[in-house]
Amino acid sequence: MPSFASPVLQFDESQLKHINDKLNDMTPQQILDWVTVTFSGLYQETAFGPSGNVITDMLSAQGNTVPVIFVDTLHHFDETLELAKRSQQKYNFELHVFKPEGCDTREQFAAKHGDELWKTDDVVYDYSVKVEPARRAYETLNAQAVITGRRKSQKGDRAS
Repeated sequence: MPSFASPVLQFDESQLKHINDKLNDMTPQQILDWVTVTFSGLYQETAFGPSGNVITDMLSAQGNTVPVIFVDTLHHFDETLELAKRSQQKYNFELHVFKPEGCDTREQFAAKHGDELWKTDDVVYDYSVKVEPARRAYETLNAQAVITGRRKSQKGDRAS
């Protein structure tokens, strides 16, 4: 398993509480304005679903262009891949695509991990197609902050 450098920006619990309290009273547009001014090394990570597309559109409407990270699991619908291309053309953002390590195609992934890894070991599958490529993206791009479409109600491993 690769090691990843510690993030440059680190906040303690009281700092996070203060920031979250301030952001809690802001509109989504105000939050996006704040984050684009506050953080260098800012990226948006999206799978081009509804929330990610709304964020991209909001950023564009504010005159902000943020580079985009797309974790290509190699299991997306063709329509998702086409939407990624169309979004890049429309919004003119820098698109960084990261795939599972050592795999460029679904066939290569199946040869390495088996045909239906998501059925036989969903934890390894999620790590291989989502977690590892995202971590590699953050490290490779030296991402200091990442905008996602995850809501507070979608806790779990990516809640903080």
